[in-house]
Amino acid sequence: MLSRSGVVGLMLALASCHSSSQIGTRNPVASHRGFIAFSFEAASFRSCGQSALIAVDRADPALSDVIDMFDTCDLVPCHPSGVYVELDGTISPEGNYGHMGMYYRILTARKIHYAARTPPPNTCE
Repeated sequence: MLSRSGVVGLMLALASCHSSSQIGTRNPVASHRGFIAFSFEAASFRSCGQSALIAVDRADPALSDVIDMFDTCDLVPCHPSGVYVELDGTISPEGNYGHMGMYYRILTARKIHYAARTPPPNTCE
């Protein structure tokens, strides 16, 4: 049985597994750059320089590390728009996607090249 201090230590160790400030390396030819954010009933991507939100699927296996990073933003702060990503993926034709069909498109990620709690300077706002 773990003592109280052992439990606290274990919790801190587990939280640090995904509290890094970045994942992967920058990729100048990634097909998409922007921010991914999650909330209770929404999961979205916003391309750099755009205002439109595009749905993402929380169950997309390519996003698992990004989701883990976002879920620890309360421990290690992230950019207000979410986690910055550089990824390869496809954007669907226009339709109704996401929670209650509130998005016109959905992004399917193939590969996350880079993810960071804040974007590199002069990259994306």
